[in-house]
Amino acid sequence: MTRPSAGSPVPDDPEYLSWAQPGPFRAPFLTDFPVQSFAADQRIVATYFFYWYDAATYRASQATRGFDPYPFHPPNLATISFRDTDWYEHEFRDMLAAGLTWCCRTTGASPGQYHRRVAPAPELNYFATEGIPPMVEALERLADAGTPLKIGLFLDTTILNDEDLTTERGKQIFYASIRDYYSRIPPRHWAAIGGGRSSGCTTRSGSTASTSRRSTR
Repeated sequence: MTRPSAGSPVPDDPEYLSWAQPGPFRAPFLTDFPVQSFAADQRIVATYFFYWYDAATYRASQATRGFDPYPFHPPNLATISFRDTDWYEHEFRDMLAAGLTWCCRTTGASPGQYHRRVAPAPELNYFATEGIPPMVEALERLADAGTPLKIGLFLDTTILNDEDLTTERGKQIFYASIRDYYSRIPPRHWAAIGGGRSSGCTTRSGSTASTSRRSTR
């Protein structure tokens, strides 16, 4: 069976999932999921990871508005970019140095899923998909160096556009949002707890809940 490329639509998905383009790391195209799980009683430390910043977009915005609305700035403001592998590696190494074992990357909607900009990211929220390949490359560097960091998912359910998650349509949209993320990342980098199931959390209106599911379809 030929493995699909990253960003390949699922032929039998309904029209309301036309934006969904999962990656190749999913069944039935992948049968080996080498996920290394943390034990359920293992002491681990994780953090959220907000990554959608881009120095060029920030500079362009500053040029048009003429003032800076942000009272605080990161030390690497001039070079920060979700498109830069070196930036991801630097951030991940800082996490490891702080004693963190995994992080939850905050997801954004796939292009076409959520039609409002998620500031301070560029328009159309391409960061949600454009940021994954350089992030994966950074994770590969760390793993190959013997200092792996595992990655989970922080799913901001704002991108679900108030879908009713008790309906089949709502469940499909919810699942596709998770599937499309994990299926673009090699399983050896997935953060998992208690038996090899991918880990993360969802949030809405200040509440959080854990979620896990093997990436399929």
